[in-house]
Amino acid sequence: SAAIFGPPKGGKSLFCFAMAGQTHRDYPTGRIIKFDTEYRDTAQLSAAKAKRYGIDLRRYNVIQTNKPGDIFDQIETEIAGHCERGMDLKLIQIDSINGIMGRRMSNAESVNQVLIGDAAQTLQDGFKRILAVQRKYNFAVVLTAQVRAEMDQFEIQKGNTMKMAASFGVRHYAEYFMMIERLRTKKGGQDFLGRDFVNESRKDMSDRPDLTGHRIRVTMKDSSLGPTNRQGVMTFNYE
Repeated sequence: SAAIFGPPKGGKSLFCFAMAGQTHRDYPTGRIIKFDTEYRDTAQLSAAKAKRYGIDLRRYNVIQTNKPGDIFDQIETEIAGHCERGMDLKLIQIDSINGIMGRRMSNAESVNQVLIGDAAQTLQDGFKRILAVQRKYNFAVVLTAQVRAEMDQFEIQKGNTMKMAASFGVRHYAEYFMMIERLRTKKGGQDFLGRDFVNESRKDMSDRPDLTGHRIRVTMKDSSLGPTNRQGVMTFNYE
């Protein structure tokens, strides 16, 4: 299991699409189920974009919901049943866990009801329920999470200004924790040969050329199974 976190528009969903495409290339019969708690997949993944990522839409099922029962109960019962009958499930994605409502929130009559700890307990119990199913049928689970500001002054002094917005239940469940962010340096706007990601033939009213891409940095912040702090950089080409 992997938890992917980072700032807004940093590349989390993009990374999930790339991972889905690679999964389909690696496993010709492998299926992917995505729980879209932010209701964005319809807008983000057209047929043309799916083809570029390498995603086979016939083996890519999206369930748009933010209710915990629709996610965890469905994995534990219905999806487990499909796996038992031979479905070659390779990957489940939940994008994002912060979009999942707590159980008491789901049943609350008003947003004015204060429900401290509801979301954290819901996720902890949900992951406990699906862990045995995941291990039995040997599929990966990839979660995306938002970030919150780091308040620990010692961490801030080390350059860590943000942390994953997730409870300890999530930290105990996943094995890999990857931070994804746009590389906001000069090199972040250039390819690996040092050429700027710009199209000089298209300019705006201020005579600035169109951007054609940027680079994204992935850092293994923590891991139960291997080294930490390794980094990789990938290019997102808009065209």
